[in-house]
Amino acid sequence: MHNKIVYIPHEDRKTKQAHKGMPHFWFFAIPAILTVLAAIILLLLPYLRISHIEVILSGNTLSLEEIEREAALFFTGNYAGIVPRNLIFLASMDSVSYHLKNKFSHAEKVTTAKKYPHTLRISVAERDFFGIFCNEQKCAFLDKNGFAYNEAPNSSGYLIVKIRSDVKEFSIPSRVMEKELMDKMISLAEGLKKSMGEEAVEYEIFNEIPDEIRVRTASGFSIWLKHDDDDDFPNVFKILKIILEQEIKERKSELEYIDLRFGNKVFYKFKK
Repeated sequence: MHNKIVYIPHEDRKTKQAHKGMPHFWFFAIPAILTVLAAIILLLLPYLRISHIEVILSGNTLSLEEIEREAALFFTGNYAGIVPRNLIFLASMDSVSYHLKNKFSHAEKVTTAKKYPHTLRISVAERDFFGIFCNEQKCAFLDKNGFAYNEAPNSSGYLIVKIRSDVKEFSIPSRVMEKELMDKMISLAEGLKKSMGEEAVEYEIFNEIPDEIRVRTASGFSIWLKHDDDDDFPNVFKILKIILEQEIKERKSELEYIDLRFGNKVFYKFKK
C-alpha cells in the first residue's frame, strides 16, 4: 500500500481563505452602507426640518413674534458644521424650553412639543405679577410665587404694590420670598379690601423680626401684625374695623399706625 502526500501551494491556501472571508465582509458592509445612505437622505430632506413654529401664549407682556423668532434662531446652523440643528427628530425639546425660559424672564413655564413632520409647538405661561420687591440698593419685579425676575424702578406711587425688605443682597432672577408668605400677603390684601374697603399698597418685612409684617394702606396708615396670625385674619379685620369706626373715627387721615400684634390688645399712634 502506497501513501500519497498532497502539497497545496502557499498562494492557493491564501486565495481560498480570502474567498472564504468575502461573504462575511459583505454581510456587515451592505447594511452599513445602506444605513449611511439613509442618514444622508434624511439629512438632506427639507421635509423633516422644522419650518413652522406655533406659539401659544398666556399673558400680555411677551409677544408671539419674539418667542417665535428666538426659537427659530435656536435651531439655526449645524451640529459640528454638518448636521442641521433644525432636524425635527434630533431637536431636543428640553434644551429649547430651557433656552426660552432663560431668555424671557417673564416666562414662568415653557413647554415644547414636536408635531411631525416639520412643526414645533411652544406653550408659554407668563408670570403672575404681584408688585416690586426692594431693599436699600435696588428693586425687582416680583411674581405671586415670590420670584424676582427683572430689575424694576423704585416707584413711589400707589399704582404698584411694593414690598420693602431689610435683606442686604438679592440676585435677579431669584426667589426672594417664600410662597407661603406671598399667599399670606395676598390673603391680607383681599381681607382688607373686603372688610373695610382699604387697599394694601406697601408691605414691610424684616429679617431681624421674621414673624412680623407691616402693611401700609392707601389711606396712609400702617397696620402691624404677625403673619403667623393668618388663620385668625378674620378676627384681626374685625378688631381693626371696630378701632377705626369707634375710636379713630374722623381722624383716620392723622393715623400713623395700628399695632395688632398682641391679640385683643391694640395700640395706635397718630402722626405728629
